[in-house]
Amino acid sequence: MVARAERYTEQGQSPKKIIRRTELAPGIVEFEINAPLIASSAHAGQFVRVLAWAKGELIPLTLADWDAEKGTIDLVVQSLGSSSAYINQMLEGEVIAGIAGPLGLPSQLHRYHDGETVVFTAGGVGLPPVYPIMREHLRMGNHVTLISGFRTKDLVFWDKSDGRVGLLQAEYPDLLDVIYTTNDGSFGINGFVTAPLQEMLDAMKTDSGRTIGEVVTIGPPLMMRAVSDLTKAYGVKTVASLNSIMVDATGMCGACMVPVTIDGEMVRKHACIDGPELDAHVIDWDKFLPRFLQFQKQEEANRVRHNFA
Repeated sequence: MVARAERYTEQGQSPKKIIRRTELAPGIVEFEINAPLIASSAHAGQFVRVLAWAKGELIPLTLADWDAEKGTIDLVVQSLGSSSAYINQMLEGEVIAGIAGPLGLPSQLHRYHDGETVVFTAGGVGLPPVYPIMREHLRMGNHVTLISGFRTKDLVFWDKSDGRVGLLQAEYPDLLDVIYTTNDGSFGINGFVTAPLQEMLDAMKTDSGRTIGEVVTIGPPLMMRAVSDLTKAYGVKTVASLNSIMVDATGMCGACMVPVTIDGEMVRKHACIDGPELDAHVIDWDKFLPRFLQFQKQEEANRVRHNFA
């Protein structure tokens, strides 16, 4: 027992060293990081809390992948604020100050037996957190439709035959359908993820298309709201994964509070411990969305102070 405790302590204290760094697109970097304890207990849908440098801020990042045997986790980071920009400048061999996790509840997975499809709408870097959840559904034998949206072709990643999505398509050719959209029409369908989703919902309604078992939406808050508003009219279960502002990520600070309406009453949920996945149709989006902008001025000032503007 003592030896096991020592081994556990050694794993927990092991440096969070960057093993591999891959630039996926402008401003978007994938990292493979040494984190054996997290890798040994991670599940699809969970996230980690990352401290880029000793006196930095804590930011939540959903797990894109992990390897328990190698003791590594994969994170995909887009340069937005100071912390993400700092991380994306780090090189292989450098060490991240701290990573805690896995945090949050794992995705609730269901086996569909009547040919239903599980639809994922991924907006930009919403694709990496979608990936492990989608993979688990495929492993269960569920049909999956991925609608992956990007602003433009230059930001598309993992689509090639040797990319993560491409490899899943090769492994599950009969179970995985992939649709790409771009805002400017430079790749895939011109428009947003809601356009092909609307077509699928209409086809389901007229019995001319596959039944949708559920929709999982991960990406920009406005996109998730648009997906939620669209599916609500069709009565299709919809789950949104929320990476809102967090501090301790253990339910104590209340920074990630999500207002939801249950039985006509507003209830406060926390994305960190009740989520990150929540029923999109009970979220009060009008109250929730402004929370993402409440520290916008401070974030801009911080970027300037750290020369990331």
